[in-house]
Amino acid sequence: MKTEIKRYPFNAEDDYWTVEDGVLECSCWDDISEEIFEENPKRIYYYIEGGLIAMIKLESEDKSNGERTFISQLVCSGTHLFRTHTNH
Repeated sequence: MKTEIKRYPFNAEDDYWTVEDGVLECSCWDDISEEIFEENPKRIYYYIEGGLIAMIKLESEDKSNGERTFISQLVCSGTHLFRTHTNH
């Protein structure tokens, strides 16, 4: 697990993913992303780090100086096998 203090979870042009209505959505961090974050700072974001899937979320916020603490951790090592089910 990693802890970082910064204003937003990503920097401009970083790729990230969110789950929207059960669908994994990919986006690139920009001004619109910052606005969406401000509307819902508790959202969980996903990203790729060293070829592995990781998540990042807001842990705490210091309202006096605007600093936010984010925690991130690996979610999937890429060694999982995924199965699909078919109806017969």
